[in-house]
Parts: sequence; structure tokens; C-alpha cells
Amino acid sequence: MEIIVSFIVFMDIDTTNQLRYEQLKEEVRRMLMAPMDTSIRKLPLIDAIQRLEAFYKFKDEEGNFKSSLTNDVQGLLELYEVSYMCVHGEDILDEAISFTTTHLTLAAATLDYPLSEQVTHALKQSIQKGLPRVEARRYIFIYQDIESHNNIVGLLHRKELSEICRWWKDLDFTRKLPFARDRVVEGYFWIMGVYFEPQYSLDRKMITKVIAMESIVDDTYDSYATYDELIPYTDAIESMKRLISSNNCWTHQNYKPTFEEFRDNALPTSSYAMLAITAFMGVGDVITPETFTWAAGDPKIIKASTIICRFTDDIAEHKFKHRREDDCSAIECYIEQYGVTAQEAYYGFNKHIENSWKEINKEFLKPTEIPIPVLNRSLNLARVRDVLYREGDGYIHVGKAPKGGITSLLIEPVPL
Repeated sequence: MEIIVSFIVFMDIDTTNQLRYEQLKEEVRRMLMAPMDTSIRKLPLIDAIQRLEAFYKFKDEEGNFKSSLTNDVQGLLELYEVSYMCVHGEDILDEAISFTTTHLTLAAATLDYPLSEQVTHALKQSIQKGLPRVEARRYIFIYQDIESHNNIVGLLHRKELSEICRWWKDLDFTRKLPFARDRVVEGYFWIMGVYFEPQYSLDRKMITKVIAMESIVDDTYDSYATYDELIPYTDAIESMKRLISSNNCWTHQNYKPTFEEFRDNALPTSSYAMLAITAFMGVGDVITPETFTWAAGDPKIIKASTIICRFTDDIAEHKFKHRREDDCSAIECYIEQYGVTAQEAYYGFNKHIENSWKEINKEFLKPTEIPIPVLNRSLNLARVRDVLYREGDGYIHVGKAPKGGITSLLIEPVPL
């Protein structure tokens, strides 16, 4: 964090940069508004801007995937990416994921750059589950000839993070509460994934602080305090009584709940639904009292996002033993109840996660009165979790994926 606190913005969002930004915007607008006789030239531009893929007839008359696909790596890659937009009942897309993953893995070592880089990264992180700004940054890195980009948004993010780090350092929690996770930079990266747009600057700073404080409360319950210490602590935080009445009581009484009991307590008492709703702040006039009424009804997209976040956390905690030995564990409950191995339990949890991704996709594909910016909050929370936990617990032990994202978005500007 010191590099952020001491960081001096060497490239201010000055008049020159702002003017260049407006010029580029106007140039893109003119290109998109060009006469229809040149519309075919717009297709690569629209593809580069929106990164949209299209599902074509990839199967032959017998219902098998066309053999020619294995020779067309770019086509395989397009099919692979769009398949992650599947919903329940679309078995063809489930088959497509398996088919394309197998053949892209076999082809990866034989490809030339930049296609090799695209394929290798896609196998680790699909566009649908990735953070839009991180994926855009990688896209620009691969396609160096793309000139229509600037660092204005990145400079704003660095300024925000510098302010947050100074706030955190002034609180001195690293010394006062050494048991708590010192992860304010990772928390900011998390929220930057939920919404990165410039107009949400105040909201990013506020919700990063919410995450930092919530993390301290969570660590107090999970890693530090004893049962007897938690009773008065919980009395002081009346709204959190359900936590002490169930999970900590189970530990204290040496009771092993069923997987369903643990899940039904863990999902509503986790912080993920709270973060999705808190992220409504600053979205604008699309947020109405009816939005909060909808959110309070446990809608499918918030529930699906919560399952993704909670279950990826459960897998990482069990794999890397981040819970105290006497704590209840969702994975251990599952193993004991169903008589399976840890690997089989991970597979079962991952099936729940993949089904939840399908629920999220379905919410975006069906008509709804809920504005897309509202749905995006839950989608982006799930995306952040996928990025942070793809290679382990990226919040407690920062791995390559979150480190790479933080570095590319907050430390290394895009060469102009």
C-alpha cells in the first residue's frame, strides 16, 4: 500500500488530456454515424468497442460440432466465449464449452502471438466472467495498434485509491487490530470491478470503506474472538445477532450442521447481498424506492451472485485452510453428509456456481422492469469474485490474477 500512499500522480487529468479525450470521442462518433454505404467498415470498429461475439450454426446436419471448427481456432474461440452466456436448458452451449475447451487447450501451444495470448487467457478467464476494464486493458495490450485509448479514467482511479489509502493509514488499524486483514487496495479493486465509470467516483470511495470495516467485523467473528467475547460484542451490534445465534453456536456446542442448514444460514448472513444493494448508491435516477423493494425480495440475480461469491469463498477457505480448525466449514458439512472426498465436494460446489452463472445470464436475456445498471451491480460482484478466487483466495493471499489487474489498472498507464 505504501506505493499508493506515496504515489505522486505524474500525469494529471489536465486540459491537454481532456481535449484529446473529447477529440477521440468525436472521431468515434463520426465513424459510427458514417453513411450506410460504408457501414461494412463499421463492423470491426463495433466489434472492438463492444467485444461482442455471435453464436452461429456450429453444428452439422447430424447434430455434431463441425469438424472444420478444429482447424479454425478463431472460430473456436468465438464459440467458446459466447457459450458462457448459456442459461438453464441450453445443453448445446454446455456441450460447446466442453468441445471448445478441449480443442483450444490442444491448439494453444501451436499458435502464434497474439492469438496464442488470446486463447491462453480465455481458457483462464472468459469475457462474460471477467471484469470489463481489466479485459479492455488486456485487449489494448495485445492489439498495440489500437490508438483510441487514453489514461483519464485510470488517473482518476489512482487518485481515489491514494485518498482511501491515506484514510486507512490514518486509522492505524494495522497496528491497533493486527489480526484483521489489511486489504484496502484489494477492496478498492473489488469495487472498481463493480463500477469503474468516472461518475461513480464518490460511490467507489464510500463502498471501499464499507468493505474495509465489514472485513474487520468478519475477521473478529471468524478468526479472533472467542465465543464468550462474541456475546457482548454481538449485543453491541444488535443487527448481527443471527451470526452468533447459529454459526458460532454450532462451533461452541460442537454441533455439525447439515450442508443445507449451513447454506441457509451462510447465504443471508454473508455480506454479498448487502454489497450489491449498497452499490445502488450513486447509480442515478434509475434507483427508486421500488428498486429497494425488489432487492429486499431476494431476487434471483442477487441470490445467484451471493451463491457464486459465498461458494467460491468456501472452496478457497477449505483448500487453503483459512478457517480455525474448530470452525464449521461448508465443505466439511458437505463431505460428512454425502460421504464424498474433498475433490468431489469441490465439484459439487462448482456445479452450484455454474448453475448460478446461468441464472444471472437468464436475468439479462429476459424482459424485465429492473434497469440494466441495477442488474450490473450483481453481475460485476460475481465477476470480481471469479477473478479474485480463480487461483485461490485472492483477497487473503493476493495471487497473479488480482495482482495483474491492480498493476495494469492502477500502476502502469497505457502507452499512448
